[in-house]
Amino acid sequence: MRRSVWFLLVMVMITLSCSEQEEQVTRDVFFGYFPLQVGDFAIYEVDEIQYQQNVQTHSVYELKTLVVDSFLNEEGGYTYAINQFRRTDSNKLWSAIESASARVSNREVVVNEGNTSYVKMSTPLLKGQKWNGNALNNEGGDERCGTDPAYSCDNYEITSVNESFATTLATYDQALTVMENNDPDILVKYDVRKQVYASGVGLVTVEKTVLNYCTTPPACYGTQYVDTGYKYKQILKERGVEK
Repeated sequence: MRRSVWFLLVMVMITLSCSEQEEQVTRDVFFGYFPLQVGDFAIYEVDEIQYQQNVQTHSVYELKTLVVDSFLNEEGGYTYAINQFRRTDSNKLWSAIESASARVSNREVVVNEGNTSYVKMSTPLLKGQKWNGNALNNEGGDERCGTDPAYSCDNYEITSVNESFATTLATYDQALTVMENNDPDILVKYDVRKQVYASGVGLVTVEKTVLNYCTTPPACYGTQYVDTGYKYKQILKERGVEK
């Protein structure tokens, strides 16, 4: 009897140990593409066009993200506080614009922007993996999730893993591409968004084009008159650790 109890205890300990190791391995995989530690900073070149009643406003600037703190969260991991800054060029001083946060679990990577949480990655990190990027907010989306026709979502999809990727500033040997939406509709709403992460580096580029076209017939339907929208491109320029 004692041997049976001892055997069961050993098996439970082995199972828990294996589970903890698997969770750690998954976290390590996430951190490979989404590294986080206090002091990490990244500087990006940003090219942005805002549309309002078919009028364009063009902005070019630099964006800096800086991990300033971390604290234990309810999942037993850490949430990292991130400050963001902006300047018109490298000769100007940084101006604080907003704060964000990020956390990595054994299941997903969650980024909170403007008090809204987005699931940026989800296991397994395999090509074709899909999930609802808006699962933790109430923004819904233009796509169906599951069998309920009333439930809308924003399906994210991994379209490449461990493939080389080049920006205008650098080339990365191992990169992961997440297509956050891919609807190149030119009549009602054009919505194409993607983010690319490099192994050991993190986020290297963001590309978003969201254009809401005028649909009033017959005046402007099909003319690609943009009521509202934007084009946004963000490319990593520099990354390091502030002491």
